[in-house]
Amino acid sequence: MAKATKKQDKLGRNDPCWCGSGRKYKECHLPIEEQQQAERRKLHQAQDTLMPKIIEAAQEMTAVIPSAFVYFWTAKYDPAQLLEIDDLEDRGSERFLNWLVFDYPLDDGLTLVGKLAQAAEAGQFDVDEYEARLLQSWTTVRLQPYVVLDVQKGTGLTVRHFEREDTYQVLDKAASRRIEVGEIMIAHLVPIDDTYAVSGVAAQLTADIHSTLQELVAMHLIDMRKNNPEAGWDDFLRERSGTFNHFVMVAPVEETDISQVQMMVTQMRATLEMTGRSFKDMVGLGQKDDSTDEQASDAMSDGGNQPDSGAR
Repeated sequence: MAKATKKQDKLGRNDPCWCGSGRKYKECHLPIEEQQQAERRKLHQAQDTLMPKIIEAAQEMTAVIPSAFVYFWTAKYDPAQLLEIDDLEDRGSERFLNWLVFDYPLDDGLTLVGKLAQAAEAGQFDVDEYEARLLQSWTTVRLQPYVVLDVQKGTGLTVRHFEREDTYQVLDKAASRRIEVGEIMIAHLVPIDDTYAVSGVAAQLTADIHSTLQELVAMHLIDMRKNNPEAGWDDFLRERSGTFNHFVMVAPVEETDISQVQMMVTQMRATLEMTGRSFKDMVGLGQKDDSTDEQASDAMSDGGNQPDSGAR
């Protein structure tokens, strides 16, 4: 009789185990798989209970909210408009609060999620075992772009890191119904077991925006390397991830206005005092005449940073 395998129909409890051990399924891998499934359920439930606790903590950060609000919305809105931001920007409060907790550096350099993870370890933030596990794994989450490789309609997405080869399986029914292969998704992806979920809102950009977004990041990296020659992608995320929201504000997927996107890049170039050099020179595609051009040639590299530990 042929051995049962994982690819066959669901095994009965008394069937031979799929691993070929000769033992009954119920006495071999079934208890292990049931425990794994229970762990996954508890982690997914913990996501639903943990985020409200984090957001509640964020709403108490009254001292930093005004300045963070102004930066996130590029001074387009005044802090007094916080309560009406949902009327001004699609799901504006959710976008802002997620960035505030995952990205905004506090006085000690930690994000709110990082501080809460430390507090949880010290028993000063009320979370259960599964919430604590998620909280620790979320300390490196930042707002960043991903390229959509595959869409499983009604289930989720497979995405690739914007600048690395790491891929992620994202469980998100809503996103899978509106995002297409090749588009750019800008989101906070939080790890949950061996998959990821979108925290808050996932913005989508058309595929033709890819090179312009690379240009914008490259300009920031060159500016950062004036003070830190080793600055790479992860440093950019820690210090300037809000730039991605600025980009989304002028490049909506429904009707991308290329002139506005180009204007933003031009203004950013002027702000970073790079108006005298072409983009090709900045990223090292032109002739290299000095050490500055050589430094710029890898502006979009990681500068030695390792891929995220949660990448699949």
